[in-house]
Amino acid sequence: MDAAPRTVTGSGGPVLGLVQGLLDHRSAAWEEGDPQRLREVTAPGSAADTHERSLLQDAAEQGLRYPSVGFEVTEAVVEERDPTRMVVDATVRRPALEVWRGAELVHAAPEGVDRVRMVLSVHDRSWLVERWEPLRPAAPRPPTGPPSPGPGA
Repeated sequence: MDAAPRTVTGSGGPVLGLVQGLLDHRSAAWEEGDPQRLREVTAPGSAADTHERSLLQDAAEQGLRYPSVGFEVTEAVVEERDPTRMVVDATVRRPALEVWRGAELVHAAPEGVDRVRMVLSVHDRSWLVERWEPLRPAAPRPPTGPPSPGPGA
């Protein structure tokens, strides 16, 4: 992924595909409750990695499971880029989410759309997430946390 256009929208484009792939791996980590799957998403030791692992651990300790987590990236805009770091603002559609404990539905969230700033960096020749946080529609904030797949995110 050497050259990135400033704006990538629609169903194609290398940056949109990259962000979609990262969020697909994140979905799998939550559906499987497997923090090892985060190696395909978050940079080791990063703020995103620490936060995401903590959330997965909390969910496991509470006996929570997320049978269907999904994200659809509808837009990705590269705000900054150098050979080893990239800041991307993305629009992400989240289908409805259910959280279960055994056979009991303990939380349901409706479908939504998030604007997210992601700071990506290269690790072992792959782009991984260092930080991410929701963006307000009118005023972007500095990056630090993820769009939520579960409580507290």
